[in-house]
Amino acid sequence: MRSKEHLPLIISIAAFLVVGLLVIKPNSEEVAPPYVSSSAAPDGVKGLFTLLDEGDIQVGAWTKPWAQLPDGGDQTLIVIEPRDIADEEFEQIEDWVALGNEVLVFVDEPNDWEMFSSTDGWGHGDAVQDVVGMSGLETIGLGEVSTDDRLEYREDLERILIDDNGILAGRMEIGEGGISLFLLPDWLRNDTILENDHFELLWPHLKREDGLVWFNDYHRGIQDKPGLLAAYPNWFLAVVLQLVIGALLWIWYKAVRFEPAYTPREWTVRRGDETLLAVGGWYERQKLTREAFEQQMTYVRSLIREQWGLRTDASDPQVLAAARRHWQQEDVERLADLLQRWQEAQKMSSYPATQFRTDSQKADFVIKKLQGE
Repeated sequence: MRSKEHLPLIISIAAFLVVGLLVIKPNSEEVAPPYVSSSAAPDGVKGLFTLLDEGDIQVGAWTKPWAQLPDGGDQTLIVIEPRDIADEEFEQIEDWVALGNEVLVFVDEPNDWEMFSSTDGWGHGDAVQDVVGMSGLETIGLGEVSTDDRLEYREDLERILIDDNGILAGRMEIGEGGISLFLLPDWLRNDTILENDHFELLWPHLKREDGLVWFNDYHRGIQDKPGLLAAYPNWFLAVVLQLVIGALLWIWYKAVRFEPAYTPREWTVRRGDETLLAVGGWYERQKLTREAFEQQMTYVRSLIREQWGLRTDASDPQVLAAARRHWQQEDVERLADLLQRWQEAQKMSSYPATQFRTDSQKADFVIKKLQGE
């Protein structure tokens, strides 16, 4: 009978788990996007990253927005086939370059980079042809050019690589730095960088004597995600979510309540009042006002010991001296009045109930004052 009651809950939990696993399946291995600096796949660029890292310069992967690039000069950002660049990011990267930094852009089409304009070079895609390197002395090497586009010549454009059909790479100065654009992103891939003369033609523009070199992985989809949950894969979070939902359903089914256990007020306040009244009535009927007075005085002395560290047999001047360090003058005077009345009561042969009530009111003030510290 009990198993039949739990059957709907078990079916619900199992359904949630199955749906979660179908929606977000665990991948046996994560496939990195192309042109990522940490990817050793044929379309990755880990080979170039490792080569630069083995030199004397610092190399790292940049996985944050361009607005957070470090200030200062002597830095290089390598951008390979970026995706989804916002308009304001172009302004941010130009401001960063003007500080004395370099950006090397490798794209098939330069349309997003307004400072560069392209023309149709009437080339032949995927053709191995002579490419001229314009750095220092002109060098000629073989390279496989897969694009028909060429950069349009301008007087402020420094030519870097050319072929018979036009300009394959060029550099524009911005402030103290510059942006270089290469229409040859495929040359950086692990499977093509050593083919033909790709490496020899690009290396003069990639090597750095000092400074920092960043590989822009941010616009390839590798991004820092703030928060604790970013450390876990999506499939794991989906499974945990299903388990949480299942646990909540079980708690709801079992009607489990998580809240403090409150004692009814009438069990404490009313009983406490009735007990005090009963004890007070007993002292009054038995005419034990002196015993009640002594109990009250002992209690006040014990509070003074807890709060101020005085012995219970401390003299009245010692008690008043301690009170002056903690209380205002008006409160000290009320304590002095109470101590004086106690001194007088101890000398009396009988202690009337009327005086006990008056003294109790004065003692009540002192008790609340001490308990409130």
